[in-house]
Amino acid sequence: MVNNNRGYLAGLSDDEIEKIQIPAIVFSGPGGAHPQHTAEKLDKLLPNSTLVISSEYYSETWEAMLNQIEEKGGEYFDASLATRIDKFIKGIL
Repeated sequence: MVNNNRGYLAGLSDDEIEKIQIPAIVFSGPGGAHPQHTAEKLDKLLPNSTLVISSEYYSETWEAMLNQIEEKGGEYFDASLATRIDKFIKGIL
């Protein structure tokens, strides 16, 4: 999925993304930076990826999380995502 003739990351085309063989974890995010539909498309293109839809984990706490992001100057990390990352890493080792 190429948007405005630019690739997802560093100008990579869909064909180039499909050639990436290393395990990858793909997270969706809020807003326009990395929406769910983009994460789903990227997950389909990457042959060895795991998709995590962040909004499924934050449906009840999304507003609180966004407030914390603003308070911390745009940075946020949640332990529940750390569990998903840990599970992913253990699954590829």
